[in-house]
Amino acid sequence: LHFEVSLGKATSRSDQAYIMNCFANRNARTAPPLQQHPNYSLVSWKLRSSFAAILWRLALENNAVESMALWQVLRGDKGRKQLRLDFSFSQLNGLGMYSLTKALR
Repeated sequence: LHFEVSLGKATSRSDQAYIMNCFANRNARTAPPLQQHPNYSLVSWKLRSSFAAILWRLALENNAVESMALWQVLRGDKGRKQLRLDFSFSQLNGLGMYSLTKALR
């Protein structure tokens, strides 16, 4: 779960410029993309934490929550205001619960 949107590739340079300008809240059609912008980091964290939330249950069932450092990814998303995880019919063990509490601190 280590990636940066600023390092991403698109099918064309114009597509990449459009995407990066959208992330930076700039005129997507005419402005050249910026090399760096604070929103790039925010979008990267938001994507990482979304993937971490999606992967949490699968990682829990395979005892991989700690090794994947999912709690660190969720905790790093400073813009997240809520988190919904569904553990219906799962066996939430002590380590899995402990990792979840670390993410929510």
